[in-house]
Amino acid sequence: MRTAIALLAFLAIAAPAGSADHESRFQLSGEFVANVWKYPVQSLPFTFQCAGPVHTKANDCELHLSLLLDDAAVSDFQYIVGEPPNVCIDDATMHWRDTLNQLEGQHCEGRGVVRVWPEHLTSGSGCSNPEHFMELHPMLSLACAGTEYNWTDRLYAVEGLGYKPPATVRKMLSFRLWVRSSCTWTRPSFDQPADVPDTCMVDFDYCSGDPCTRSFLSNFARLSVRPVVDWIRPRCDPGEEQRLSDFTTVLARAAPIDQAGEASDEHHGFVKLYAVAGTSFHEKLRSLRPCGSAPTEVDPAFDLIAMFMADSLAVVRALEDPAYQAGEWVEVTFPVALVVFGEVGGP
Repeated sequence: MRTAIALLAFLAIAAPAGSADHESRFQLSGEFVANVWKYPVQSLPFTFQCAGPVHTKANDCELHLSLLLDDAAVSDFQYIVGEPPNVCIDDATMHWRDTLNQLEGQHCEGRGVVRVWPEHLTSGSGCSNPEHFMELHPMLSLACAGTEYNWTDRLYAVEGLGYKPPATVRKMLSFRLWVRSSCTWTRPSFDQPADVPDTCMVDFDYCSGDPCTRSFLSNFARLSVRPVVDWIRPRCDPGEEQRLSDFTTVLARAAPIDQAGEASDEHHGFVKLYAVAGTSFHEKLRSLRPCGSAPTEVDPAFDLIAMFMADSLAVVRALEDPAYQAGEWVEVTFPVALVVFGEVGGP
């Protein structure tokens, strides 16, 4: 009961205001939104373009991989960027940029979190960081003509991994998103594929901050979080367990942690977290579910590093609302989610 009352209060405070005139900043096909991006851990086919320099720990410990999507109908931006986690820890023994650049021009498939977040929508440069809004980030695996790499076991908060100060984190949490679909589509049930016309496109517009602008978006946050155990998904149901086998998601009370390691706010607002299968935090979340017992009133605390992204399920729900009319802009309720890299000080 206490969590339900808290959520209702949060919904009342955060209800979207009426939308003004909007402009399409980027597009995805309705088919991709409804049936691929809906669940964010996915495999995508592409042609490998190039790899950029390896970043330091303070600058995310990754590198950018430029990838040209096979299906030109997916988006009005043909390039996406792949970012495998924690490659900088191999600097002395493994030259990832040189190694991966040997794949140039090869047809490949990558698996990871399909991260839609217009951080580099107009600020891309060079081969490895084209202007883009969609990434495989974290990129969990890469397979190209018999060459395979898997970084799933690298998805953790390596010591020294950089993150943004609380003021930046709060601005990212204020992110607002509007969508407009050129069609409506039908879905027999939320667990079944939607029937989407081939020509259907979804437009996106966004802003953040106060005043709300389209300037600067950022990536990593360190948060003190208390997941609400009753809201962990999948529930303890075999069908749901199978359908959501690639990730676990939960609503959590959260407060930004500053560079001194101190939680900066007394009030913990709600955020949505995604934990990827094969990671330590994923296993911890699943172990907290009250399977076969009464729901617990204890919501444990975690110190996490996570990365912002638009919540695909929230976008799908907005467009599948029976009240939605094709061609109209609608604001997405709770558009921000974070994909968890791991606990600070954990594996």
